[in-house]
Amino acid sequence: MPAVRPLLLACLAARALDAQAPERPTGFPAVCGSQEVQVLLLGTYHFANPGRDVVALAVDDVLQPSRQAQLDELTARLAAWAPDRIAVEWPISFTDSARARYARYRTNTLAATRNE
Repeated sequence: MPAVRPLLLACLAARALDAQAPERPTGFPAVCGSQEVQVLLLGTYHFANPGRDVVALAVDDVLQPSRQAQLDELTARLAAWAPDRIAVEWPISFTDSARARYARYRTNTLAATRNE
């Protein structure tokens, strides 16, 4: 029983501290108010993985049909959300602008690459 006592005391202390803590938020509201702005932040790993990420991930090839199907489902869900604005992380030093690449994507003339 003596070995159980420290664990029991730790549990009781944690419970007492939790009871004293201010009420914590439970998450985002299901619906925003009429004057509130809805923001969706979506992050991904670097699909092309040039080896410069802090965490090196071993991931499937995003050009595989199964991964392309997942990306198609994701884009359909994002489109259903109907955002007013979309911001992307894109180095300004790239000669081909994000708008030009997006225009080629919309006309099916953008070559498929692993780069997001």
